[in-house]
Amino acid sequence: MQKDLPIMIYYGENEYELNNSINNLMIETGYALKEINDGLDFQDLIDILNTPSLFEGNLIYKITNDSILNDDRNFDVIKEYLASPSPFSKGVIIAKKIDFRKKAPKFFKENKMMTEFPLRKGGDLRRWVKEFLWHHGYNITEDAVAYLIEVVGENQIMIENEMKKIFIYEPDHKNLVIKDLDILITNNFQSNIFNLLDNMFTDRGKMISALENLFKLKEPIILIIYMIIRDLRLIVQMKWYLKEKYNDDKIASLLKMHPYVAKKKIALARKLSFAEVFKYLQLFYDIEEKIKSGRGEGKLLLKSTLLSIK
Repeated sequence: MQKDLPIMIYYGENEYELNNSINNLMIETGYALKEINDGLDFQDLIDILNTPSLFEGNLIYKITNDSILNDDRNFDVIKEYLASPSPFSKGVIIAKKIDFRKKAPKFFKENKMMTEFPLRKGGDLRRWVKEFLWHHGYNITEDAVAYLIEVVGENQIMIENEMKKIFIYEPDHKNLVIKDLDILITNNFQSNIFNLLDNMFTDRGKMISALENLFKLKEPIILIIYMIIRDLRLIVQMKWYLKEKYNDDKIASLLKMHPYVAKKKIALARKLSFAEVFKYLQLFYDIEEKIKSGRGEGKLLLKSTLLSIK
């Protein structure tokens, strides 16, 4: 068990689960947390771990400067320390990436003192959402999970924040569908860009409302245009796949999209001709070039171009 290890290495891009693991370690051990950001060598670390805290009790030292893992000097003191570790402290070294050519990471890995926290993606992230809600007594449809991730993004901290709103505003509604989420999701960039793109060819009112929200959030005009161009390129890809007679599920799989998210976009790809999509792409390439060269006011150009779409 982690709580029995005197020194641990936590590494990876998933800060949400990494920090949760540290919090769980604090609960399991009853130790307080103290962060150290200074560069240390292994002798410094051992000295810290062997020094009892007079006022803070037992401590977990979270070392966020991972340069210590790239320095093979004084590494032998770790082996000596592990033979007789401090009874009142633990060390957790945090790293984004690990160079396993170095002596220290190899040793920690061989002795099972390392835990990796990779980012969750695709089906793994969707499973986490469902499990998180299930542990709080909620069920959620597959479409609603896909919608949640699409509009909030893949950051688990942001997803958790949105899910916690459900516990406050929908305490008795245990079977969640898309409309339950729509009224709760934060008015952020991701949710508004989703609504803009989702309604660009179907509902001018909702499209402009999303655009105005993006303006209020002071999102860069060039970024909004980039997202629109990216979406139109996606439609072009879908049209090619449709031309090759691929079915909807196959297209969603090739584009690594959830079938719910892909469904409406594929329907739009069927409706638009190649000529229309390329015409719209050129429109947004043109306003992007005008804005970058200072030949027009960004908000006005973007809004008028969107309103010109039929």
